[in-house]
Amino acid sequence: MGRLSSDARHMAAILGVLERTGESRDGWESARSRLASRSGPWEKTVQGEGWAVAYRGPSGGGFYGDESHIVLADGFLDNLASLAREYEVAEGTSRAASLAQMVKRAGVEALYGLEGNFALAVVEMARRRVWLIRDRFGTTPLYYAATAGGWCWGSEIKTLLPLLEKPALNREALGEVFHYRWLAGQRTLVEGVQQVLPSHSVELAAGQAPRAHRHYVFRFQPQEAGDAAEPEQVQKQVDEALDRYLEEAAKRYPRVGILLSGGVDSSLLAAKAMRSGFRQCVAITGHLPEYDNPELPQAQQVAKHLGIEHLIVDVDDDFVKQFFPEFIWRMEEPPRHYHGFVVSKLFSRLAPQVDAVLYGEAADTMLGTGEVLWLQNFERKQRLLKHVPWMLRRTAAALLPKRGSGRLASVYKVLAYNTSTYLARMQAVENTTSPPEVMPGLPHEAWPNEDILKTFCFAEPASGEHYQELHLYTEVRSHLDTLDRLAEPKGLAILTPFLSSEVAAIGASLATSLKIRDGFSKPLLREIACRYFPREWIYAEKFGFPTPLQRWMKGPLRPWLGMLRESRTAARGLFRMEVLNSLTVDRDYQILWTALCLEMFIRQFLEGEGNSPRMPV
Repeated sequence: MGRLSSDARHMAAILGVLERTGESRDGWESARSRLASRSGPWEKTVQGEGWAVAYRGPSGGGFYGDESHIVLADGFLDNLASLAREYEVAEGTSRAASLAQMVKRAGVEALYGLEGNFALAVVEMARRRVWLIRDRFGTTPLYYAATAGGWCWGSEIKTLLPLLEKPALNREALGEVFHYRWLAGQRTLVEGVQQVLPSHSVELAAGQAPRAHRHYVFRFQPQEAGDAAEPEQVQKQVDEALDRYLEEAAKRYPRVGILLSGGVDSSLLAAKAMRSGFRQCVAITGHLPEYDNPELPQAQQVAKHLGIEHLIVDVDDDFVKQFFPEFIWRMEEPPRHYHGFVVSKLFSRLAPQVDAVLYGEAADTMLGTGEVLWLQNFERKQRLLKHVPWMLRRTAAALLPKRGSGRLASVYKVLAYNTSTYLARMQAVENTTSPPEVMPGLPHEAWPNEDILKTFCFAEPASGEHYQELHLYTEVRSHLDTLDRLAEPKGLAILTPFLSSEVAAIGASLATSLKIRDGFSKPLLREIACRYFPREWIYAEKFGFPTPLQRWMKGPLRPWLGMLRESRTAARGLFRMEVLNSLTVDRDYQILWTALCLEMFIRQFLEGEGNSPRMPV
């Protein structure tokens, strides 16, 4: 990290068109105007014969352009200062200008060592091509699509839609949406719009197919027992890595907020933040009126113990009702995590007081996830069945329920899955009603996108480490996407210390024996936290924050559910309406939520209603 400019808020939105032969001026202006939905207010647009780029952010630091290169930067770059010194870039040069000088001296490969949460576009004017570069773990979105004569790209799908001839729903993506409620690979819900994969760059040039390159490879490769460092030594490494990250962050973001749940990760970050040089530290926790948040007493206890300012924010039914369309407009796909209602309200409250938000995402994935215990239990049962032929196992599995959390559903998984398929299905949404019953043509079983499986994980034989890799590029990425899209319009940076390069390197080589101890995940992190809090707090049961989606769907979201019964929904022919109308919130809230969000997406993005759709009467 390093001090790169006087403006701490580096959030931005980028847009470009290469070879704009088939796109109208009105389309470009509409696309450019949509940049405002992500960030602002400083804006720069540059156009030439057959091309155009636009940038919008809090200042001009993320834009650079001359006769040879244009650079657009969204997000923040942890190690740009050190890389800039390596390439002899003058101190005080803006972010985008520093990146441009590095490219001119060493090619676009000079940017592949960047760390942080970012998306970049680098245009080489002479050869009329652009490189799109996304950060290592996919924390900042970036998309591209073919136009009539070339390519367009941007921070959000919504900015690209006016540049496409006729946006249409990508039906091939619907299986993944209904089974997982994320799109972790290249495809999106709009046909032809592609996502740049995490840790990848994509080169676009007119008349050529996209050329993707993976610029960073992360693998969990635990040390063998004989080679592993002592627990105390690794614990010290993690402790010092977190301290260094936070001390550097405090130089750039003097005021920081912490999403405080009272659990180990957020409590430890709060304790360390108060000792890391931030000028102001504010903890914040959500409260749902008429609904018990089991995390709140723990969070209050932690805040009092630390003496940190603690904001408790009500997330009432009226906010949920009004925010729903904006939530889908921001997320651009059915959100897997409906806690975004709470997070958005917390960000709105924090934005006037802080510059950045500390978030404990990926602590479990990097330093020891409890799901490894599930995998170990599954593999133990598999060994008991090793002499049972697969045909007999599948026949027996066909007689059992496939879904739910009961004992028979668990037996089905042991009979029907091998280790690899079990790892993939561990993250599936537990729909009570099978998705193909609601939407004809969907598969009964869907797997995460092949881009993810082939690129990021699932070498054989499958193991707990492969689960961690899958989790990192699906579930964790989905969480990060939610945080980015809700924080960006508020001008807040999201700081994820457990995804820093130092902590990630430790996690990659962490011995399996140090990930779980006595049935508790993250033992190294827990022991560090015990320096700041009573041990019984750190090893207490974690309740989580169970947002009441069922209650919301019976209350503030009930008017929106009326969209699923309207004639325009039926006329589209996407859903089997007799089944959809028979679903109940008590039994089928998960699949109803997916269907509702998809219907809202179609109306907003493909039928032109934007972020202000009409509520059903």
